Amino acid sequence: MSTGVTAELALQLISPFDIVLDCTDNVESRYIISDACAALRKPLVSGSAIGFEGQLSIYCDSEESPCYRCIFPSPPPPECVGSCDTAGVLGPVPGVIGTMQAVEALKLAAEIEGAEVCARRMVLYDGLSCETRVIRLRSRSRTCRACGNPEDISQRIVNPAEFDYGSFTLAGSCAIQQSTDQDRLRATALMDKGRLKDALCIDVRPKEQFDMCSISGFQNIPLTKLSKELISIQSLVGEREIILICRRGVDSATAVSMMRNVGIENANDVVGGLDAWRQECNPDFPMY
Repeated sequence: MSTGVTAELALQLISPFDIVLDCTDNVESRYIISDACAALRKPLVSGSAIGFEGQLSIYCDSEESPCYRCIFPSPPPPECVGSCDTAGVLGPVPGVIGTMQAVEALKLAAEIEGAEVCARRMVLYDGLSCETRVIRLRSRSRTCRACGNPEDISQRIVNPAEFDYGSFTLAGSCAIQQSTDQDRLRATALMDKGRLKDALCIDVRPKEQFDMCSISGFQNIPLTKLSKELISIQSLVGEREIILICRRGVDSATAVSMMRNVGIENANDVVGGLDAWRQECNPDFPMY
């Protein structure tokens, strides 16, 4: 059984180790892991990959080295966030980035004389053009909420376990309401065909994934296009319930938050998404 990373769990897991490698592919986990490394003063070798591209950097490895939050103090808007699940990735690209992460981690661990680690720099890999670029990063921000001293000291993240990462990352550049799991639908609710018939059912996965497999009664509006459809949805739905689903319940939660932010209160999503539907209701549903 897999467990999602939380700030409290990250602090527990990271504490005994000397070097941390972040190989996750979602924004919330990146902030959680980086803030924990900043609090515990552990070097963080961070890698990411999406599509044909990848990035690599080292955070928190010295007094002047920035943390992830220094470089990205605010998360991107929800509709702009991608992951390997939703946007896809060419299989070898994470392998390239992962191998580079391993090299950097070994250089840190062995303290190889004359070796330069990728701190205060970011490596950008483009698999399509077979090019690699290196850009300089700023030094540690003295006003960073995680590793600095913000002007409003009450904003300092002293204990990452007490910070609301879900609201922070879902908010992006604007305030967005967030649902708790208690407010969300279980996959078994989709067994009620009458409820589905009366509701507006939206699958927010990319079209390519929707075309591979879907639940009968759901129409496809990808999350990346949802913001442009909110006004028409609002006028169309009236008092009907809106049921949203995605692959694992992450993008659908973002979609619910986007809707509630514009006043659409009758939107709910399925916790665990299609993975939960397969596990709880239909074991023959395709897994990809």
